[in-house]
Amino acid sequence: MNSSTTRSTWGATKAGRRGPALWAPAVAIGVLTAGVVGGLTYVFSPSQTPALLALVTAVTTLPVAVALGWAILVAPSSITGAVERPEESVESRWLERASVAALMDGFAMIGLSAGAIAITEVEVAADVVLMALWVLLSVDLGVRYLVLRRTA
Repeated sequence: MNSSTTRSTWGATKAGRRGPALWAPAVAIGVLTAGVVGGLTYVFSPSQTPALLALVTAVTTLPVAVALGWAILVAPSSITGAVERPEESVESRWLERASVAALMDGFAMIGLSAGAIAITEVEVAADVVLMALWVLLSVDLGVRYLVLRRTA
């Protein structure tokens, strides 16, 4: 980004494009991505109404896909309040420490869960176990990050 470009809430491309010049390609990327996801849903759907499912999938994917397009195009240094080197920020270090600790907790959770299932011989669907582990690890990471932030 050149030095004459000012920072703004929505940022700019590295070439300095703002407003419609930034958002039009971001929306195009979003529509294309949502269309591909919807098309794949239509092709591989076991649903009785694959077209409806594809449409709902595409519509619900669109906002995230547009945000992805914006994130690809915008220069982080053009956003008001953005940190110059985010990987060197204290928040990045908190996230790194929380992630490592949550990973260790995840190993313990997986081992204890596998042991409990083997000992009790309870039949548990893999999707249920994986979703439960994902939720627990996500909460673990979030709590650890908040504790590090609060104690700093």
